[in-house]
Amino acid sequence: MPTLLLSDIVSQKIPQRVINAQKALITGPVGVGKTTIAKALAARRMGVEQWLRDVDIEHAFPFDFMHVNGGDDGIDKIREIADASRQQPTDPRCSCRAFIIDEIHAIPDKAIQALLLPLDADKVNLWIACTSYPVGSLNVALRSRLATKLELGGADVAAVGRSL
Repeated sequence: MPTLLLSDIVSQKIPQRVINAQKALITGPVGVGKTTIAKALAARRMGVEQWLRDVDIEHAFPFDFMHVNGGDDGIDKIREIADASRQQPTDPRCSCRAFIIDEIHAIPDKAIQALLLPLDADKVNLWIACTSYPVGSLNVALRSRLATKLELGGADVAAVGRSL
């Protein structure tokens, strides 16, 4: 499935402060479009929207876009993205790298510790964490590093993007 672009997102309002953010936390119920919105934000920030009309960002830019699932991927994957955050994008079309961490509430404490320094040190790349848990239930240090928050309300999943 191709990555939806920000202009395709019709069921949620995405404030400019989130579009411009380098580190963000997206919260909301399951199925509301958190990951879809995160990918659209990544495409915008990376400057690659024009190449994604027919392909998913993960397939088009596999070394510069990294998607981690906190419930499934362990500390090794977190260390991998931490290392990648210190490197330049591999694709010359990318203005930065983008890291999306889904289910950030499920990341174990050791993995959170491995993530904090890269989040502090990185001044170039995009970091987006997604969770269906309340913001207050997340690790305080992690929350402070993901200062821009987008809380999504319920939406009709079929209406997250308009047909292309």
